[in-house]
Amino acid sequence: MWRLVTSHKSIPNAHRNKDDHVRALESYNQAVFLFKQAHDENNPSMAMLYNSIGMIYDQEKTYFEDLKFYGNSLAIQEKNLPVDYPDLGSSYNNIRMFEDSAANL
Repeated sequence: MWRLVTSHKSIPNAHRNKDDHVRALESYNQAVFLFKQAHDENNPSMAMLYNSIGMIYDQEKTYFEDLKFYGNSLAIQEKNLPVDYPDLGSSYNNIRMFEDSAANL
């Protein structure tokens, strides 16, 4: 199952690199669906998927959607990672970038 999820994570990255955000989101959502079939939603790998979806919404400038996914990612990370883990800093930074972008709307 993990290989299938990994494939579904690689596919949206290819779409994102081509600026095809619609297809990237479709593929990420499929990866989330498949991942939930095999794992608990609080698995740290789910945080990576949510963060990737947030990045797509950020590129699309749909800032409140990106905040939702960045927040989901951070919540999972806070449950599973030590407080000094680098991914937490990245998640806090993503949320801070949202705040900066939203302030300029």
